[in-house]
Amino acid sequence: MANGAYWHLASNHIPVMAIPFISVLLFAGLIRKSNDLIKASYITALAVALFTIFVWKSGDAAEGVVHELPGIQLADIDAHEKAADFGFAAAEILGVLSLVGLYRGRGGNYSTRWGYFVVVVALWAATVEARVAHLGGLIRHSEIRAAPATPKSATPL
Repeated sequence: MANGAYWHLASNHIPVMAIPFISVLLFAGLIRKSNDLIKASYITALAVALFTIFVWKSGDAAEGVVHELPGIQLADIDAHEKAADFGFAAAEILGVLSLVGLYRGRGGNYSTRWGYFVVVVALWAATVEARVAHLGGLIRHSEIRAAPATPKSATPL
């Protein structure tokens, strides 16, 4: 039976991967002046914002599973949780701006000025999500931590 950690790990890559994709899709739509691509990017961003609610909510269940495991640092969980709150907000902001973009373009004429603004917000949100993912990875993946500096005297000749 799947537990909270399973559902969180199975779903948390979606906003991390989808938001950069949305940025590229929207930018391509703006460059090509394609209302279909612009609309698709807004709809995708809205769907990701809605799905991110599940990802964010599943974090508490995941924490309940992993916080007692050996080698887990509570400071890593806390740092990821704080970043995840910010990442959740970033995804929701992108979703709301995309909903506004859909509303503004409801006649099929999407504003490029608004679209470029949303691209910038999407790129910002992508960096926020990347940081959330990195901090989440630090909880269980010690191999992504920076290696400690080797003292010069310990360096083999």
